[in-house]
Amino acid sequence: MCAEQVGDVLGYESKGVVRMSSKQLNSLEAALAGALRREKMGETSIKKLEAEIDQLNRLVFFFHQREEYTVCSKMILRFRED
Repeated sequence: MCAEQVGDVLGYESKGVVRMSSKQLNSLEAALAGALRREKMGETSIKKLEAEIDQLNRLVFFFHQREEYTVCSKMILRFRED
């Protein structure tokens, strides 16, 4: 098999241009659109998870502040009792 025949079988012309049927092109476009859609969904999911992590971090911070306040309040009550 010569180089031209190999190129024809693979769908390449000698000048680096890819030849494909409209069916192949439509299939490629559909695959690309699906990949882009999945990527966008993944990015959206990541943003939601990051927002959830931020919210949980704020709640943890609030919980620690509240715990410190409770400890201080208990100490004040003990000192008043003494």
